[in-house]
This record gives sequence, C-alpha cells and structure tokens, in this order.
Amino acid sequence: MKIRVRIKVDKTISITFPIITLAIFCFLSRLLSEPLILYLGIPFSLTTFFFLNLLHVSEKRICLNTSASTIKLLLCPLTILSILTVLLVPPLEGVPAEWMSVLLPNWIRCLSSIVLTSFIPGYFLLQIIDRGKSIKGIATIVISYLLSLFITSIVGFLILLTGNSISSVALQTILAINLLLMLVYFVVNITSINFLESLLLLFVLLTVTISSLFVMLYTFPINRSDMPYHLGLALKYSKSFPVYGGFLIPAYPYFFHLYLGALFSLSGIMPAVVEQSLYILNFMPVLAFYSAVEEWFNEKKDKRIALIATSLSILLGFGGLYMLYLRCVQPAFSITQLLSIATYKTYDIYMRILLLPDIVAPIWNIGLPVLLMLLYFLRKDTYSYTKKAIVPILIALGWLGHIAEPIIFIFILLVYTLFFRQSRGGGFGPHVMLGLFLVAIVDLIAPAQIYLRSVKEEFSTPFFTSLSLSMLITVIEVIEDKLMVNFSTNIKNFTLKRLETVWRFGRWILLYAYIFPFIVWLAVEKNFNLWEWGGYSSVPFFVFPLRFGAVGLLAVT
Repeated sequence: MKIRVRIKVDKTISITFPIITLAIFCFLSRLLSEPLILYLGIPFSLTTFFFLNLLHVSEKRICLNTSASTIKLLLCPLTILSILTVLLVPPLEGVPAEWMSVLLPNWIRCLSSIVLTSFIPGYFLLQIIDRGKSIKGIATIVISYLLSLFITSIVGFLILLTGNSISSVALQTILAINLLLMLVYFVVNITSINFLESLLLLFVLLTVTISSLFVMLYTFPINRSDMPYHLGLALKYSKSFPVYGGFLIPAYPYFFHLYLGALFSLSGIMPAVVEQSLYILNFMPVLAFYSAVEEWFNEKKDKRIALIATSLSILLGFGGLYMLYLRCVQPAFSITQLLSIATYKTYDIYMRILLLPDIVAPIWNIGLPVLLMLLYFLRKDTYSYTKKAIVPILIALGWLGHIAEPIIFIFILLVYTLFFRQSRGGGFGPHVMLGLFLVAIVDLIAPAQIYLRSVKEEFSTPFFTSLSLSMLITVIEVIEDKLMVNFSTNIKNFTLKRLETVWRFGRWILLYAYIFPFIVWLAVEKNFNLWEWGGYSSVPFFVFPLRFGAVGLLAVT
C-alpha cells in the first residue's frame, strides 16, 4: 500500500512563518546595526503571510468591486489638482544640501509633475484607444506609464525642433495636453479583484518601493554611477539638440533625456533631486513582469502562477548569506565594507537582477517595461485596433529610449512565429514594422541622425537587421494565414516527444550543472574579485547560481 504524504499550508503555518521571518530580520538588524533592515522586514513579512495564504486553496473569496464612476471621480480631480499645484507652487531656488531641506510644497509639486508626465496622459490615451476595454488590471498601469513617457518625450522632441528650449515651453505644453486628453477621456470599467491576491501584490510592491526609497534617501541628492551622466544629457537636451559636426554627441538614445528635460521643467526643484525622486517608479518592471506572466499563463488551471512568480522575483541571491558569513568572521567590518566585499565576491546585491532596479536609467525605466509589455501583447487576445495602435508606440519608445529590448523582442517574435504561433489572422510583424518606421521618421526629421546611421556606420546594422527580420516575420505570418501552412506542427510534436524522454535524465544533469558552479566558486572564492574579471561587462559562469539564489535552486529542483 502506498502512503501519500501531503504538506498542507494551513493557517498555523501562514501565521508562524511570517513571525519567524520578521524575527530573522530583527536579528539581522541588530547584528549589522542597521535599523533599515527591520523596516524592510515588516512589509516583506506581510508579503510572506499573504503568499502562504494564497497557496492555501479556499473557496471563500472576498472581492473588491470598483465602479467606473469612482475612478472618474478620483482621476479627474487628481489631474486638475496636479495642474494647479504645478502652476501655483513657485520653483525652488538654490541647491538643497539634503532631502529634508526641500519644502513640502515643492515635494508636492515634484510628485504632481511625475504624475502629469509619467501616468495621466498615457492613461487617458489608452482609454481613448482601447474602446473595447480589453486591457484591464495591472497592465493598464504599465502601458499608461509607457505611453506617458512616449508622449512626454515626443513633446520635448517637437519643442526642440521648433527652436525653443524644453525648459521654457514644456510646462505649458504638457499641461495643455493633459487637459485636452482629459476632455476626450473614456471611462473604463474595473472588474472584480480577489482581495487576498490584491493584498499580496500590494505588499510585494510596497517592499520594492520601500527598498528603493532607502536607496534614494541614502544617496541624496543623486546616486552615482550612470545617473549623473543621464542628468547631464537631460540638461543638454533641455536647451537644444547637442549637434556637433553634423552628429549628435554623444550618440546615445535620447528619448529618456527628453522625458527628463520635460519633467525638470514642470517640477520646480533641482534637476538632480527630480531624477533621484524617480526611484518611486522602480515598481514598474515588477508590474510589467506580473502582467506578462499573468497573460501567458491565463489558460492554466492554477491562475496564481503570476502572483507566485512575482512574489519570488523580489528575493535576493545568496550574496546576503555571504555577507552574514563575513559579519561572523570579521565583526569589525562596517555594513558598507560588508556590502562592498559581498558584491565583488558574489556578483550579487548590487546590479543583481533587472526586476529590482538599482538606479534610475533607461534600461529600467523604459527598456525592460517595454520588453515585458510587448510579450504581454504577443499573447494578449485583444482588439486588433488596440494592438495596432499601442504595439508600434512601444516598439518606437523602446528603440528611441534604449534600443536593445526591441531587438531582443524581434528575435523572440521570430522564434514564436515559427514554432508556437497558433492564432490566424492576427499578424504581429506589421506592428513591429510600423514601430520601426516611426523610429525612422523621428530620426529623419531630427537635425542629426543616430538611429539610422552613426559616426562609425553609414547605415545602422541593428536597425536595418531588425527591419529585415520584421519583414520576414510578416511574410511567414502571411504564408501561415493565407495558405494555412503551419511550420511548427511537425517540429513541435517531434520536440515534445524528445523532451519527454530527455527530461527523465536531463533534470539530474540540470541539477548537477547548477551545483557545479557552486563548487567552482568555493574553490576560487578566496582570491576571486569581480573587478579583476572585467567588472560587470564580463560575467563568470560560476556566479549565476549565487545571483539566482533560492529561486534558481527551487526552479531546478
């Protein structure tokens, strides 16, 4: 007789484990003499509580119903109040020594500026485009954010084309656009949301936001690394295009800097402080990840996969455990020394994964959210008009803001079209082509080109390669739709059969391949230094398990 042992996550474990988690954070806070660890442990413990409760299957559901009229009553006054704040609160003069030196009204104006440039215009535009109300929930927030960045950057681009400076004209222009979009705004109905799932996602975002705020406050007025570089470029673009000898110098994607320039104009406080305050938007990649995973797994029996994956995604690697080990063997080290050593020994903690940004930069504020939302639309069965309108904008924004992510998506789209595409009559290739054409139009009307050509190349290889691949994808989609040819059927069936056989033994090989780098790292740990291996540009293979941490170990087991 077979005996089955089932581990059930009941209420006792759901209560006990978060208490233990909080106790561990309290212990680490006292051990490292850093109270912020305890403050971060409070929302993380609550996240653990709701995560364990979510695993406990229950028929009892508590739903929150938010009516469309409620959203209208909240959003329209928020828009008007934000506009009045920007107009009535005078700009702050001088350079504040610390964040406490900035007066509360100026902080309110700064936050209002972020809302007017980073969310509200995109939300209004989304509701105007998506008349079928096919995009709902978390995806609405991320797409609204990305559309707002595109609108704000385009406004800055057009202002510079007219010969004016962003700092002198952007305020009036952006406020007028917000008012215009509000007048044609269509209200969207919000569907029921499971109460427990909402709380879990809320505390995941709260954990990410609190940790980002700690970094923001401790590195005031501006974090080092790339942020001063982006600040300098934004200040240049606030006045005019930096054209020298017929070229934009530096030849770097500039839409993020146009967005920053417009935000500086509205905020009324020092540009460095404004850029630093964008740490509060660090939860956007997490929301984008949740939306993409939810859409790709929405047909599965267990629809909690997106929440579980998002909750686990905020976990650190094993760098923290190594730092704890260092504290035990070197009790005299300060927390700054411990963080520094643990970082260059484990390649973790700083610049660890993309879902938890360390700085404000185009890759996290534009690139990654664009990539994840393109994956969302790739799977989303939405109205054709909505997809035709939004996907080209996302492609254009991603390319004009950072370039790399649209290229990655185009390669993913090619593989998807060849092997996994099921629907007919809904081609994605033309949307990508239209987005690239938008990039070409913007680059051609600019006073100098960096997207179609560069200082070293007459023609940009990444752009024209991506355009060629998007054309190839379009041709494949047309052949599949018109001739009813499915390139993937035979290959997919053959691959699945082979994978079933290979997986019986391959999973043990995968586990070995994951543990082996640990052994290598232990062998070289004493003399290993990240900077001697080339820094962040050269990643040794044996540190990946350390960076993936418990999530990676869980995935391979």
